[in-house]
Amino acid sequence: SNLLWCGECPKCANSFLLFAPFVSEEEWVKIFGGYNLLSNKELVETYQSMLDDKSKLRPFECIGETKELEKAYQMALENGYPELSFKVLKSDYDYKKIHDVQKWSKDYII
Repeated sequence: SNLLWCGECPKCANSFLLFAPFVSEEEWVKIFGGYNLLSNKELVETYQSMLDDKSKLRPFECIGETKELEKAYQMALENGYPELSFKVLKSDYDYKKIHDVQKWSKDYII
């Protein structure tokens, strides 16, 4: 069976943004049915609400942390994605850092 993405909801927007730095734009757009969700002007408000942890519109769906999404945005720009339909401030988020809540996992990762 094929995994289908609606390309319109916060979950799709979140997934597209978080994986964009690690998957070529060409491949990622193909997976999402030919659409680059980062340049979709209809998702600007969705992205802005996901990137504002104080927003009353922030989705309740399973989405990334604000700093995590900011960093993914910056990495996507650095890795060749064209100008995106929304702007974010420079993030100091370190995606390589192990956070306290992750320390328990070191016993399970070989």
